[in-house]
Amino acid sequence: METDREKIWNELGLVPKYYDLDGKLHELDERSALGLLTALGWEEQEARDPKKLLAMIRLSDSSRLLDHIYFSSGEDKERWIRFRWPYLHFPEDCFLKIERENGKTEEFPLELSEPDNTEEELPRKKFVYKIRINDRIEFGYHKLSIHNVPGRFEGLSSVLVVHPEKCYSVEENRKKLGISVQLYAIRSEMNDGIGDFHDLYILADYCSDSGYKVLSINPLHFPYPIPTRDFSPYFSWNRFFKDYLYVHLPWVFEDLDLPETSKRYFGERPKFHKKETSGKYINFESVHEFKLGYLYQAYLEFISSSDPKSKKDKREFSNFVSEQGELLFSHAYWTEKLSGATFYERKSLNSHKKSETNKKTHDREEYIDFIYFLSWVTETQWRRIQEYFKKRKVLLFGDLAVGSDPNGPEVRSFSMDFASSTKVGAPSDLFSPTGQNWGIPPSIPRRMIETRFDHFIKLVRNNMIESGMLRIDHALGLFRLYWIPQGSKGGYVSYPAEHLLKILALESHRKRCVLVAEDLGNVPYEIKEKLMDFGLYSFRVLYFEQRQGEGFIPPNDYPLKSVSVHNTHDLPTLKGYWNGFDIEFRKRTSIWDEETAKVFSTSREREKREILDLLNRENIRIGEENGKDFEISFRDGMFELLGRTSSEYSIFSLHDILMEEEQTNFPGTSEEYPNWKIRYSKDLKGLVLYRGYPADISNLGVKGYGNY
Repeated sequence: METDREKIWNELGLVPKYYDLDGKLHELDERSALGLLTALGWEEQEARDPKKLLAMIRLSDSSRLLDHIYFSSGEDKERWIRFRWPYLHFPEDCFLKIERENGKTEEFPLELSEPDNTEEELPRKKFVYKIRINDRIEFGYHKLSIHNVPGRFEGLSSVLVVHPEKCYSVEENRKKLGISVQLYAIRSEMNDGIGDFHDLYILADYCSDSGYKVLSINPLHFPYPIPTRDFSPYFSWNRFFKDYLYVHLPWVFEDLDLPETSKRYFGERPKFHKKETSGKYINFESVHEFKLGYLYQAYLEFISSSDPKSKKDKREFSNFVSEQGELLFSHAYWTEKLSGATFYERKSLNSHKKSETNKKTHDREEYIDFIYFLSWVTETQWRRIQEYFKKRKVLLFGDLAVGSDPNGPEVRSFSMDFASSTKVGAPSDLFSPTGQNWGIPPSIPRRMIETRFDHFIKLVRNNMIESGMLRIDHALGLFRLYWIPQGSKGGYVSYPAEHLLKILALESHRKRCVLVAEDLGNVPYEIKEKLMDFGLYSFRVLYFEQRQGEGFIPPNDYPLKSVSVHNTHDLPTLKGYWNGFDIEFRKRTSIWDEETAKVFSTSREREKREILDLLNRENIRIGEENGKDFEISFRDGMFELLGRTSSEYSIFSLHDILMEEEQTNFPGTSEEYPNWKIRYSKDLKGLVLYRGYPADISNLGVKGYGNY
């Protein structure tokens, strides 16, 4: 039974208790609650008296005439705008105005408002009314404002969000198979040490020619602009812009007609390519240095060019900067401010400067303009890729990371929206006994509402792929996030999930983008159901789809509105899973002690037997376990099993196609493992020519399958 203290914490946005994956109950303590409340922005003295703090918040909320934001379904036949008024009567000629996105305006006299007083409102000396809007209003964000009222209330505004009931989905409910790749890990003769947009172009052909309908890729967010040895696609500098390291340099030189830079690049590239692209691991610092240097030279040649084509390109560049507006300016401003001093120290950049300008002090506006240039050429190539995927009728499946660098321009630009003194992570579990700290600051729930979700709306809008798909990383964060304030062990903070889901529904329809919720880990069943109710596809990992005492679930028990996979970047490959690579690694690096490793080894052996039993029940034949070709037949059998799931989408990992053992990332490690640095064993040419299963999916049994 909920206590009074827990009720207060709940209303303040704290989660008083939760159950972990093992069913163990965890309860919030007073010290952690105090740390969370101060991290939410309250003074410590206020936070020490939660009951008084809650009364203060209620009083503040009730003093507003209009709520910060209103939501209404597009299916509603009538809409009620509920508002407060301090007097019994309204002034003459006062009205509520609606300014629609399409420019049309309407006025509703306040005299027609109906009283809607409630007991909890009356003591606050505000009379509550509601006004009915019968007209049909299209999907979108529409401004509400009150006029012809006393001066302090004149023009008071809010926003009405009219949204679809569910997120967008492709009307054709047929089985769709796809491949997932870590784009940076692609080997090819055409890239410069990491996979790029040209490789993505070739992968679109590969998918289309092989019968795949989806290509899933890692997040492509803008990285820290100074070359470093560390890299993670899930730790970005700014999620509003794409990573220029994926730019295909020859396309830049060709599109902008830059002969000098092109000649130098093709002259120096063979030596670099031989040294930096053949190894097993990616040297991100070297690759970043090389590509950034040539992008800088391209920029210098571009701005100094005076031929007619250059004038046209410069107009397009200028138009792009104008269209991006404040977001791009803030991005470039903070990037220059936070990294400008170090930027010009790079050897690769100074080597491209003309001798007379090669000096320590440079015009900061040049660097800002260069950031504009990087964003422009990246976005231009990204648009080309999206159009090509549409042409090849392959869905491009992107990924939105859960947060950004606390020192980056995204957080700086929206600084009031983030809790600077805390980080997001995960509580301890058997996989990460000490818990996880992801190093990213969380958005403050109350500020999200006060700013009418400005940051969230722009973020999802910038990351949704036109006529594609987007995975929402750590979708539990739409409901609650695990905050780790300084000096506190942390706890969960609640988010306005209903509002966030309605915004996702609206934005997904505008982009015709299918949304997938990464709902793995300690996500309560009711949250999974809520996500699916709103039309987000569930993300189902075969390793985890088990019932206690029954083993792995049969393929027909997967939800229709789901994306099924064998594993993720944080989990072992099929080969690594079977061989126990992940268990041995944790044991070898002392993440697990001998006893814990033994428990998991025993559990893994049981799971392997259960997988073989499931394959047998499904009449999927594989070779003898100790036979020479067992690994290949096991992989093929697992692909067929996944292809039979009732999930609308089933995605095969390129790691598994190539039968690789090492996984991409080990959560909770840093120096112990080469996270995000491992290249694929075959190059792109070898992959395209590789016709082993599942490159040829004609025998998968999905022809005509999935007409549910």
